[in-house]
Amino acid sequence: MQKPTTEKRRFGIHPNLLHDIIHKQAGTLQKAILEAVMNSVDAGATRIDVSLDSNGVVIADDGKGFSSRKEIEEFFETFGTPHVEGDATYGRFRMGRGQCFSFGINHWETKRFRMRVDVKKDGLDYDLEESAESAPDAQRSMFDAGNDAFYDGCRIRIDLYNKLLPSELSEVERELRAWVAWVSVPIHLNGVLTSEDPAKAKWTSETDDAYFKLTANRSVLTVYNQGVHVMNAPASRYGIGGFVVSKHRLDVNFARNDVQNTCPVFKRIKAHLAKHSAEGSKTTRKLTETQKTHLARQIVSCDIDWQTASKISLITDVDGKSISLDGLRSRFYQTHEMISAPRGDRTAIKVGQMHMAIPIAQETLDRFDVKDVQSLIAVLLRFAKRSAKQHQNWYARYLADCLEKAVPKTLEDYRHLVNATYSAVAPKDLSPGRRKLLSTASKASSVISDALSKPYRRVHAGSSEVALAWTDGVRDIWIDQNTIPMMSLGYQGCARFAALMLHEYMHDGPDTETHEHDAEFYENFHDAAVHSDVIGKAATAMMRHMASMARSEGAKPTDRVLLFEDNEETLVRAGAKGSEPTGSDEAEQDDQDPSVLKAA
Repeated sequence: MQKPTTEKRRFGIHPNLLHDIIHKQAGTLQKAILEAVMNSVDAGATRIDVSLDSNGVVIADDGKGFSSRKEIEEFFETFGTPHVEGDATYGRFRMGRGQCFSFGINHWETKRFRMRVDVKKDGLDYDLEESAESAPDAQRSMFDAGNDAFYDGCRIRIDLYNKLLPSELSEVERELRAWVAWVSVPIHLNGVLTSEDPAKAKWTSETDDAYFKLTANRSVLTVYNQGVHVMNAPASRYGIGGFVVSKHRLDVNFARNDVQNTCPVFKRIKAHLAKHSAEGSKTTRKLTETQKTHLARQIVSCDIDWQTASKISLITDVDGKSISLDGLRSRFYQTHEMISAPRGDRTAIKVGQMHMAIPIAQETLDRFDVKDVQSLIAVLLRFAKRSAKQHQNWYARYLADCLEKAVPKTLEDYRHLVNATYSAVAPKDLSPGRRKLLSTASKASSVISDALSKPYRRVHAGSSEVALAWTDGVRDIWIDQNTIPMMSLGYQGCARFAALMLHEYMHDGPDTETHEHDAEFYENFHDAAVHSDVIGKAATAMMRHMASMARSEGAKPTDRVLLFEDNEETLVRAGAKGSEPTGSDEAEQDDQDPSVLKAA
């Protein structure tokens, strides 16, 4: 009986798989061009030129190119040949050129060799031409890319399979400029220098591992691997935005769009980012959303100490107020129920004002990366318990006790308890005193209208459980009837009322559904309230109107009105300039138009 034979065999790869890899690794044309640029740097180029139009691309460099047929067979023809340690800045397995093949017919020129690749027509076959010499008078051939001479470095021309649209061409140019911005080798895109040597640029900080240009005002942290773009990471991941350019090679994934968690260089870079973020959080009076999110995630992972975390206002309520963990603890004195709602939700604001529940804005859940209030309670409870145990902190222990008693609710649980409607109140249904005060409010509207150069808005009485005032954003403002007596509190009350009116004038649309305000709203309100005397002038106009109205009826003005007049007169006698006449009686003539009752 013949004995069985044993032999050593090696696994192979089917050509179809290689063909698939060439096409599947290709993401975008700009990524393919970037791969070619990195290959040029690896080849020792001192200058790289990229020419791009809607029909094709040319990448040319003065690197070492391919000097022999053996190099072409090993490094061009064969995919996956690994680089020797230290022989390349970026490359690892010599796979990237396949991306160039995927987008068009490739013409490669290097020394005395020319290669033509058309994967759509020829699959994995390619044409190789070798000249006896690489002299300038080398004969033209089918591989010619427009020059009479063979290229001494390496020149790649890609005739695109699909012509680029103008918008696509613009996008390729824009992204390519951003992706090679910090490559130390000069890169020219369509004749314009696109890259800058990071060693010659100005940075906010520098370590042995990287250059840093950091800012809390940028929502993205852009990371470059030795000058080549790797990723745009949310700034909240590291607590700071800006740019990082590594001095040493980063361990990136196969797609070159993320850094491996095990990369030792990036671990040290992250430590520097964390240090910079922590210092910024301590010195900045108002944290950016990026900083808040980063710190919130540190609470989630318990990577921050209690003393720091408890003092920072990372929780936002529906009224837009920022609350620290210490502040949250004090709110538990009033209720242990918690809800979440969009910021500015008037019903949720009222629920909080009535101390029925602690209303947390939805953005707080996003900041802590949790889906609901119950999950937020669990995250904060875990952190408080851990802090209480590790640091024997009484405040952390008390917050943990409160959170253990916390009851997650939904806004729907309270809607039947809060009347979120808005209704107009006819003047005849007001008391005589409130009717007079309402006419005084028109004076404030007139002054504010003039100061803002906005159309005058009529002032009406209204009734609402969830708002002190509201507006249609165009012509009318309604004041809750229980807010009207604020004007009877003297100059201080009139100033508060004027601020309320100014607030409503800032709205250019109805504000009955939500009371949310963006940064532009607050900036406009701040500029009007701080950089002008509109509130003071409006309050003065109201006080003078109340004095005039009382005397016209043969009555004595109230003590608060008389005190205001005395103060005004004392200032004038002391040499100060008195308040200028303000307001107009004409503005209020249609304030009580009955048609607005329906508009409310």
